[in-house]
Amino acid sequence: MNGNSEIESSLDIVDLYDNPRFVALYYTWGPPTAEAGIRGVTDVPSHPIRCNGRVILVTQNLHDFLQRVARSVELNSQNFWIDAVCINQQDLAERASQVKFMATIYRSADMVLAWLGEEDVHTEKSFTLIKGLGGLCHDYYSLDVPKMKKTENFAAVLSSLADEQVRDSFRHFWRRVYFKRAWIIQELALAKKVVAYCGGYSVEWMDIVGVSAFLTLTSWGHFLNMGSSKEGWAFLYTLTRGREFQSSDPRDKVYALLGLQEHYTKDKPRLRPTYGEFSVVATFTKAAIQILEDTDDLLLLGHGEGKDFQRVKGLPSWVPDWSCTKILGLGMIGYKRFAAAGNLPRSLGIDEPNTALILRGFCLDLARHFFPKWMAILSTLPDIYHTKQSKFEVFWRTLITDTAGRAPQRGTYPAAQEFKAAFHHWVIGIIRQWEGQPPSVERDSFLQGLYQLASPHETESAGYLPLKNSENSTQPVNGDLLEAAEYSALLRYSSQTRLLRTSAGYLGLATTSVREGDSVWIVSGSRVPLILRETGKKSQYQLVGGAYIHGFMQGEALMAGHIFEEFKVV
Repeated sequence: MNGNSEIESSLDIVDLYDNPRFVALYYTWGPPTAEAGIRGVTDVPSHPIRCNGRVILVTQNLHDFLQRVARSVELNSQNFWIDAVCINQQDLAERASQVKFMATIYRSADMVLAWLGEEDVHTEKSFTLIKGLGGLCHDYYSLDVPKMKKTENFAAVLSSLADEQVRDSFRHFWRRVYFKRAWIIQELALAKKVVAYCGGYSVEWMDIVGVSAFLTLTSWGHFLNMGSSKEGWAFLYTLTRGREFQSSDPRDKVYALLGLQEHYTKDKPRLRPTYGEFSVVATFTKAAIQILEDTDDLLLLGHGEGKDFQRVKGLPSWVPDWSCTKILGLGMIGYKRFAAAGNLPRSLGIDEPNTALILRGFCLDLARHFFPKWMAILSTLPDIYHTKQSKFEVFWRTLITDTAGRAPQRGTYPAAQEFKAAFHHWVIGIIRQWEGQPPSVERDSFLQGLYQLASPHETESAGYLPLKNSENSTQPVNGDLLEAAEYSALLRYSSQTRLLRTSAGYLGLATTSVREGDSVWIVSGSRVPLILRETGKKSQYQLVGGAYIHGFMQGEALMAGHIFEEFKVV
């Protein structure tokens, strides 16, 4: 800056082949935040600076950055490439020619400086959290999970998320306009090194990338979107997302994560760490009871895993075994899109001394047939389901719990019809894999059955399955592969489930713990149907887990006038 507080700069011409030392600036021309836009910040160059003695106009966001540079000894010593200054914005031909070299410029720079805009009241807290999470998230992002999955480390680093102000600041950080730019991935991926600046705060870009990957891959980002309400539900969410992390003492799967919600655990003796007094069974049971008391639904029961996955002996069937590190259930945390019991309020009695629950509901049907190989189930379904949908539509929707969408509404129910094509290309991918295998009885039988289902006589399969010997029927193109991968990714969300068919022919998806003769119940207060198993005592059952039953997820079963009865789960 000169004596008049004007920003002065000089412009030099260099050849990238000479490997000049410089920093490339990456920023947004317009307001960096929605709040800045409301205050009148625009993308119109209206702030003067001097360059080689001449006055040029730049945007306010760039002007804010240049003022920071002028006051920083570290930044003031750097040479910068800045598009608004280094490219004549009035010369369309020059702009067009320079755009072609953008990738080369960002690749050649010693560093890319990502300017997120001026700081605000949220910057300090969000940057502190990002730096704190950085090392932990690098382990996760590089899939170096052994260190990451030590629950003690995980809970200690994330303990600051218990502060609602910190979570609010973090949410504001991700809402900055910078993260919505279409070029951000391509251009920053080319850089040797990227450092993000927000006002006077800075952080390594890989810390941001690591935190972003962590929030995405573990769904912890949803936790940040929760306010301080429904704290019992938030605690259940925390425990559910912590399943995959390991702990030498299983009780720490509860106690270590309580640090995220210290305000919630106050005046709750059940959640007070007492290693010497309470066993693992007692600890998990008390946590489950506390969640039930602090919520108004039966969401907890939808996260039961059944005997196949229970590791702690003597645990009541309705108490989730948090020592199990597999991602269980239907692949969703809240099941908010479902309302199997309609709007019926929860009916719950807790017999704490006998670790039993008293519920109300009715038996919808019995589980009869299970299909580890989906070809078998397709051949046994009627052409038209009771919902008036074809068996192929019912099938692809059931596999993904009829839940799919694209950003920002990825959890859309019912799934958009466009995912029919994704299913089609997914099937084609399977056919290609089998066609590439050496001839065998299993291979030939599988392909023969699939081609038979897809024959011209199977009119309902049109558009779902490829026809045998049809021209280019199994030749993929890029769009096909992307759609196939998209459908396959949806399936991975419910990897510990199996297809089932009930006595009445209803198709569903449930935990692999389900067995023939288990009953499917609609229970007051439960968003999903529950699978129950008889214990030998009248009106007493064990919980096997939650289920998706196609055509019965929005209260349809209530239309039949079933009689609700009281029963006990132990």
